[in-house]
Amino acid sequence: MLTGCTRGQEPARCWNCMGQRTVICTSCGVVISRFDLQEEFSRLNPRAQDIVKNGTPEQRAQLRRKLRETYEPEPDEEFLQVRPDGDVEVIGSGEGFVVPSCKGCGGVLKPDVVFFGDNVPKQRAQRALSLVESGDGLLVVGSSVMVYSAFRLVKAAKAQGATIGIVNVGLTRADDIADVKVERIAGEVLARLAAHPALLTSRPVAW
Repeated sequence: MLTGCTRGQEPARCWNCMGQRTVICTSCGVVISRFDLQEEFSRLNPRAQDIVKNGTPEQRAQLRRKLRETYEPEPDEEFLQVRPDGDVEVIGSGEGFVVPSCKGCGGVLKPDVVFFGDNVPKQRAQRALSLVESGDGLLVVGSSVMVYSAFRLVKAAKAQGATIGIVNVGLTRADDIADVKVERIAGEVLARLAAHPALLTSRPVAW
């Protein structure tokens, strides 16, 4: 995420060039909430809820009895686990699972993000560059900015005389031009700043 601080009386602005919590139709371009899409997944696939491990031990025991009647061989506990990355282990190969399509045109839906190798939409890239060029500072949060579409924004901000800050664990492409870098987990740093606004000063801070 890149966060810009604008000049004058306007509040600081944040933008994410790579995408957000929405889904876009690859045909007509309509954008919908990922949460709404999840509800549609659940509506079209009510039985899918039966293969997720949740609830009380009694509920899980009841679920296992239902699955034992449906699947052969009997599923083991691992099949019912939700993985740390959000993936869910499913039983079988997913036959009959229905993937929602665009309600407007029937097109294919995809996360409204820029996948590796894709181009940032032109309008989004132009808006980001415009905000960078009008800002006094730029904060890079949780990004190595190794992809040039992000690094060029940092370069543009530096060329305008903006202060560059980075919050990231590990090497970034902009380390050599940053004015300050905090090698900490982004969530911890942002949570601390939110809880203690007085830290947003020019004095040195021990992280």
